[in-house]
Amino acid sequence: MISLKGEKETVDFGEKISSLLKDGVTLALVGDLGSGKTTLSKAIIHSLTGIEDIPSPTFNIVNEYNANAKTIYHFDFYRLEEESELYGIGFDDYLSNKKAIIIIEWADKFESSLPKNYLKFKFTKYDDARDVEIISVGKKYMSIADEIENLLK
Repeated sequence: MISLKGEKETVDFGEKISSLLKDGVTLALVGDLGSGKTTLSKAIIHSLTGIEDIPSPTFNIVNEYNANAKTIYHFDFYRLEEESELYGIGFDDYLSNKKAIIIIEWADKFESSLPKNYLKFKFTKYDDARDVEIISVGKKYMSIADEIENLLK
């Protein structure tokens, strides 16, 4: 469990862990509204691509970033009502790109559509602080989860 105070520590956390994220990894971000999911997503995307203007994909469902030889798909499932809507946007096609990093906010809405292996970031918000628990679902990314924990000790 990692404790972060305020937006700056969440941004710093995202920048620190971005170097550990390998192509093909999926990050599933879950937690209440305002718990830090978008802040973490933007920090990771900025750190990996150098792109400054990173809007939330709330209305688009997915934003794609290509820079610095990285492809990142940033999803937000918040506005989706049914799992079938994922297939309408070609979610399977995005998942099949093994060279892309995939970040999904509100991933718990449709967990059964997530890949077999992914890293789950579970946010719990308290006033101006948040705890983030990192869980490796499947065995493929256990080493990355351990590296993230060790990086912050």
